[in-house]
Amino acid sequence: MLGDRRQADRIACRIGAVMLDDATGAALALDLTDISEGGAFVHNEQPVRPGSRIKLRFEHPKTGRRIEVEGRVARRVLGRPDREEETGNGVYFDRPLSRFDAERRGAERKACKLHSTLHIGAMEAASTLEDISEGGALLRTSAEMQIGAVIRLQFRHPHTGKEADTWALVVRGPLALPDGGRGFGVCFDETLSELAGGDSWERNEKTGMLSPKLPPQGERVHNWSDEALAEQGMTRRVIFVDEHGGRHRGSLILAGRTELLVQCEALPGKGARLALGLRRPRGTGLDPIRIFGRVRRAGGTTVHGWRPGFVVAFDRFGSEDEELDWRAFVAWLESRAGAH
Repeated sequence: MLGDRRQADRIACRIGAVMLDDATGAALALDLTDISEGGAFVHNEQPVRPGSRIKLRFEHPKTGRRIEVEGRVARRVLGRPDREEETGNGVYFDRPLSRFDAERRGAERKACKLHSTLHIGAMEAASTLEDISEGGALLRTSAEMQIGAVIRLQFRHPHTGKEADTWALVVRGPLALPDGGRGFGVCFDETLSELAGGDSWERNEKTGMLSPKLPPQGERVHNWSDEALAEQGMTRRVIFVDEHGGRHRGSLILAGRTELLVQCEALPGKGARLALGLRRPRGTGLDPIRIFGRVRRAGGTTVHGWRPGFVVAFDRFGSEDEELDWRAFVAWLESRAGAH
């Protein structure tokens, strides 16, 4: 019975966290995966001994609030790459996550009835947001969903009245509502305050959907042929290294002066630090343009079909020459934006 409940409560996700050592003051950045009400799997290349006490700091998966949780290490896992297993620890929390949620629930919740459009993969369904908070809401819908499902919601922002578009994670449900309806607890990818900013999205003229916006003047790389890009010493190919040393391939879609958009199946978490290498045309002898930055947004894009992607805000370039090459490329895109 306990095993069945544990499996049902699990949410397949990846949340950035920090493990704290009160004795030394040290802090180790890592990821939480397969999180539940009472624990999580802590991805750690140097797992600690079972029975050890640890303290974790991370954003609550429902409210988005930063919390600190103490817990006990229940098991140690030495992953095997051939089986796609990760190395780390299974941890039991001293306090269930709902306790942290309840501490702020009364102050955050706002009774409302906002009509929303729900997207689950290629399916679209009508829904209503009720009992909304800064980090999530009760979603009333007849659509079939499971805990851990990643969905997309479009609705009128309750404070600004502007159209909001965000990804969300299903964390509870299905719930039987008093009037006989059915609902789900969802956690927004962006808080209501972030969605109220109004500068994170732009409308795709062809699809009518919203997608990440790149200030200033992010231009579409995919509009141009490989030959045209090669003449500018660029390609669409991107290789990036995540915080754990993993290497991934992606495609450059939007280019801005201070940010870029990459489409890739392997999505890093929001706030993750990345090292990117923008590949140059074969046979030119040009080294990749190296960019180091932070993930500002991760989710889906409609710029080049509905695919996963992420926006990286630049911290620095590998060299001054690489920065000059990038700025020259973006200037070319901006000057030719209306010519293609």
